[in-house]
Amino acid sequence: MKLMESEWRHGTFAEYAKFPLENVFALDERLLCGELGYTIGDLCNISSYLVPFGGLTDIGLLPGEAVIVFPATGRFGGSAVTVVLAMGASVVAWPKRADAGKP
Repeated sequence: MKLMESEWRHGTFAEYAKFPLENVFALDERLLCGELGYTIGDLCNISSYLVPFGGLTDIGLLPGEAVIVFPATGRFGGSAVTVVLAMGASVVAWPKRADAGKP
């Protein structure tokens, strides 16, 4: 908590942020944005995908299995849907509100 209050009080969207060196990895922008075709926007979403990916990996999700994501809205819920599909599983995306998606 002390690190959050002193170093990350504006979160990681601040202009500058301090991180422990062992938690920092350099990304090859030429490879990612050039050869692999990712955009900077794609790379910004990596942090949203890590949370559901960690949980789905911990439970041992396998291709062909099915997952219910509830709520399938917002930053992490929406990212969870994308990650489940990327891992080769089926997803039932359940909205937060019962009336969502109705005309």
